[in-house]
Amino acid sequence: MHHSETARAAPAIAGSDPRIDERFGRRLDETSTTFRQRTEAANRLRLQFLAARLHAFGLAPFAYFLREIEGGAEIRSHLEKYAQLPTEFIKAYRGDRFGPALHAIDGRGR
Repeated sequence: MHHSETARAAPAIAGSDPRIDERFGRRLDETSTTFRQRTEAANRLRLQFLAARLHAFGLAPFAYFLREIEGGAEIRSHLEKYAQLPTEFIKAYRGDRFGPALHAIDGRGR
C-alpha cells in the first residue's frame, strides 16, 4: 500500500474550528430570528382574530369588556375568554344590546 495519497485532515469538531463555529453560529442566529418573527406574526394574527370576535358580539359586550379592563382585568386573557363565547347565542338572547335604562321612582309627591 503506497502512501502517495495525501493524508486527509480529520473532520473538525464544532468548537475547534472558528469557521465551523461561525457558520453554525450564524445559522442559529438566523433560525432564532426567523422563529421570533413567526411568533410575533402569529401573535398579531391571534390578536386580530380576538378583536374580530369581540367586535362580532356587538356594542354591549364590548362595553362590558371595557368595564372589566378598567376594573383591572388582564386584556389578553379576557379577550381569550370572550372569544370562547357563542356569538349566535348571545345575539339570539339579545345579549348584544344594552338593557333599558331604569330610573328609581320614590313615589313621594313634591
